[in-house]
Amino acid sequence: YKKSLSGGIKTSFITFAVMIGLILILMGAYILMGSIIEDSLSSGTRTPEEEMAELAAEKEFFPKLDSLYEAGDHEGLVKLARSEEAQAIDLWNYKHYEFLTFYEKYVDVRDIYIPELDSGKLDKEHAARLTECVFEYYYRSYDSNMSLSGYNDEKDIAILDGIREDHMLEILHSRLMYTDEDMEAAKDDIMEGGFFHLSEAYDYSDRYYERYR
Repeated sequence: YKKSLSGGIKTSFITFAVMIGLILILMGAYILMGSIIEDSLSSGTRTPEEEMAELAAEKEFFPKLDSLYEAGDHEGLVKLARSEEAQAIDLWNYKHYEFLTFYEKYVDVRDIYIPELDSGKLDKEHAARLTECVFEYYYRSYDSNMSLSGYNDEKDIAILDGIREDHMLEILHSRLMYTDEDMEAAKDDIMEGGFFHLSEAYDYSDRYYERYR
């Protein structure tokens, strides 16, 4: 009986010790994760001085963008937005950021992806980007009436619609060999919930990549 009792006490002690050890390990992991998250958050936090410097830079830089935009120099607008001077600026705050983004996509299609397609050197990564750009134009995801982008500048949308009609649809149909029926059949997946889903567009690019070559 004593031996049985002693064995039971020993087993209970070992079980208790294991439980304490597990609790300590979990606490250590919790503290470590908290520290990592805190470091991550603090690393992305700007000081008031940094925020003031960025605002001052934006105040000086954005009028330069506006001057090009108002002159209708969209090529110059993209060039300036991609210049070294723009690297320290958060262009997200620019009032025509959405237009700039989609015009940049058009420039990339025209100057990078189509020449690569013509030369047979379009790799899978750039094929995916080409599909993304052309599909976004097809579904007019720059227009808040077609998606949840929230962008509703009618002048900008008219310019992007012109690019869609004059360039992107021809690329979609004649170069990538997608029909309107293909695009409408895919619409529920690619534009689910009113958002453009990159992963779905990339799936199409991977599926038909050999056709792009």
